[in-house]
Amino acid sequence: EPYRRQRQMCIETAIPPLAWIPLITLWNGTGELSKVIIVIFGSLQSIVINVKAGLSTVDKMYLDVGTVFNATPAQRLFKIAIPSSLDAIFAGVRTSTSAAWMVVLAAEMLGAGNAGVGLLISRGMDSMDMPLVLTGMIAIGLVGALLAIITQFEKVDLSMDQKNKVILKLENISQGFIVKDDVKQVVDNVSMEVRDNEFLVVLGPGHCGKTVLMNIIAG
Repeated sequence: EPYRRQRQMCIETAIPPLAWIPLITLWNGTGELSKVIIVIFGSLQSIVINVKAGLSTVDKMYLDVGTVFNATPAQRLFKIAIPSSLDAIFAGVRTSTSAAWMVVLAAEMLGAGNAGVGLLISRGMDSMDMPLVLTGMIAIGLVGALLAIITQFEKVDLSMDQKNKVILKLENISQGFIVKDDVKQVVDNVSMEVRDNEFLVVLGPGHCGKTVLMNIIAG
């Protein structure tokens, strides 16, 4: 299975984005449409590969929990799978953004556009205008740094108060039933707290009140 996945990814990345520039220029000319198509080719590949890799690494236990709670396929995708693979998706966004910037500059230098920083550097190179070339290089570096800052997604570090937030609290819960003119106490003075990101398991022998307690919590 890992070999087959690696082979599929090699096939997907067999043609570099720069190789599409001459063909797209022949089809669509040197206008802005060609640059848009070239950017799509240069950026879409990284995003698709990273999203695919991230979704394939989602722990099956999380999906099984969603199945237990009768989650629909759409809910399992958008509320379990995608949030669990955000690191890989954001890594793909960063990679694709830098690749798109590189590809559009290369396209402008190769004549796929009528304007742009890449074309400016090419004209400076042809006319031996060193200040023009250096100005274009500085502009490229500034835009690249700005894109890197914008796409630098980080996990939000929750404070201890948010991490320890109580989401369920029971105090002195009791429940009894009348059985043959006698009150049978099933749940007697139960108190507990469940905090955020905690996993609670209620264990006990049969007929000890577990189901009654769950029904009380469920309302």
